[in-house]
Amino acid sequence: MSDCIYYLSQRSQNKLAQAHPDLRKVIELAIQYTPVDFTVLETVRSSQRQQQLIDAGHSRTSNSRHLARTPKYSPDLGSVSHAADLGALVNNQLSWNWPDYFLIADAVRQAAQTLEVPIVWGGCWQLLDHKTPAKQAHQNYLSRKKARKQPAFADGPHFELSWEAYPI
Repeated sequence: MSDCIYYLSQRSQNKLAQAHPDLRKVIELAIQYTPVDFTVLETVRSSQRQQQLIDAGHSRTSNSRHLARTPKYSPDLGSVSHAADLGALVNNQLSWNWPDYFLIADAVRQAAQTLEVPIVWGGCWQLLDHKTPAKQAHQNYLSRKKARKQPAFADGPHFELSWEAYPI
């Protein structure tokens, strides 16, 4: 972790160019808030890639927000992704440790609040709100699933625009 301000690489910016402008703005601001660097792993996916991820157990839906679609609420946008996967970079290496994703999610939460863009995080599959830190939201999600005797499917790198505010 560092006290410096991070910036998105050209590769990450190129990936974000395929995302909805509101999601792009949130991520561009979040990189300035985060205490752990991150990279944009993926925005737009093909339906074939989505099916590969389902088959591998890394996704559970064929109706992913990663699939490029032209939203009915704004057809002038063209075909865009409504989701992004962010990868934590620690010592310039990709990290899959949950504490790093809590920090990224809290930075995304802060950016989303600032920009008034409702973001759902895959670590809890709910809107990131101003009251609940990411680690607690994740713990609450795991507890809810356990209480219902349902398997949890937490996806720390995943962030998406809410379906309610951004229907397709």
